[in-house]
Amino acid sequence: MINKLKKNYLKTECKNCRNIFSKKNIMWILSLYGTAIGAGVLFLPINIGSGGLFYLLILIILAFPITFLSHRGLARLLLSGDNANTNLSEIIEKHFGKKISFLFSILYFFSIYPILLIYSTAITNTVIFFINSQLVDYQSSRIIIASCLIFILMLIILIGEKFIIKCMSILVFPFVLSLLFLSFYLIQFWHYSFFYELKNMINKYDFNIIKTIWNLIPIIIFSFNHSPIISSFVIDKKKECKICAKKTCSNLLFYSHMLMIITVIFFVCSCIFSITESNMMEAKKQNISILSYFAIHFQNSFLKFFGPILAALAIIKSFLGHYVGAKEGLNKIFTLILKNSKNKKRINTKSIIINILIFSSTWLSAIFNPSILEIIESLSGPIIAVILFLIPAFSIYILPNMKEYRSEKITNLFLWIIGILALSSMIYQFSFKIQSFF
Repeated sequence: MINKLKKNYLKTECKNCRNIFSKKNIMWILSLYGTAIGAGVLFLPINIGSGGLFYLLILIILAFPITFLSHRGLARLLLSGDNANTNLSEIIEKHFGKKISFLFSILYFFSIYPILLIYSTAITNTVIFFINSQLVDYQSSRIIIASCLIFILMLIILIGEKFIIKCMSILVFPFVLSLLFLSFYLIQFWHYSFFYELKNMINKYDFNIIKTIWNLIPIIIFSFNHSPIISSFVIDKKKECKICAKKTCSNLLFYSHMLMIITVIFFVCSCIFSITESNMMEAKKQNISILSYFAIHFQNSFLKFFGPILAALAIIKSFLGHYVGAKEGLNKIFTLILKNSKNKKRINTKSIIINILIFSSTWLSAIFNPSILEIIESLSGPIIAVILFLIPAFSIYILPNMKEYRSEKITNLFLWIIGILALSSMIYQFSFKIQSFF
């Protein structure tokens, strides 16, 4: 009798979970989508466009499997925990021990922290280009603008984390809708010159597909990364129904990733078909987002004002979101290193030190203007790849709770290949820079 009741209860739960397009599930699809579509997308057309049509074809082929399989792998690792409230750091500690958990905390911090440097540089460049485009005779001071911008951003942060999350939730969907509107608006500027490259593709690229993929993988990983929200997403689904959580998470990730890939590729195509490859190279040299470049390139009053404002909002949203992650990561490292870290005085001191470190480093980055795309290619993308690809792929063959996925040999091989390629690109970039330095 008890077994029958249990079976009926489980069937009822599974039946409820099968409604994939419930209001709550749709909100999660949109939340995953909104988290992924941020300021990183504004630099994707420049990297793809400066490589030509061949880069665009590779993006179309690889974007979905790279994004979906990696985030699903991370979700599966989170689902392997017995406790519904277990986050990624706690799962790593449980399965691999405190030392590996400490190393993971450092890795997680460095997957987010460089992105703060990227966005502090990006917001400064966006504002400077906006001022210069509107006030032709005015020569803006980079130090003054960078100092004011970083100070304002840190002031928003000091108001409180709840305020940051509220700001992010307000900015996400207007940004996505604006991006879609801009994609359609740019159709009037399409010239299709990129399609003439098909005649010379063999001579130009010499079918060096592996090298092209090697260069593009870190950029694709960075542009579509939304790993910080996966933990909250999986925890919520495990609480809702632990039995169906695996299937539900996989389905919701599939639909959200399909939505983001289609819209982002449409945006990238719209940008690429609007300007030439040499224009993309110019934007890359100027270290600005595609929207800032459009404001300068097109003699269009709408793009002149709307482009930089949209870019600034996107960068601010992404900066605030990544600050929360970077602060949590650094706080975790300090907690593991320092003893009696729960002491009130130490908590306050720790918080002050973290804010000073982040403020000073982002301020220096904004002033010295490092190459945004180089940081993405050589640091952020590869480190994110270790978390999204190599750790879940390794866990499948180590953890008993994940042995059911060992039969998916092609998927697992794909995770290993992409993760290794992204990591090797970082090693190559560093070795190349060291050689050029000496």
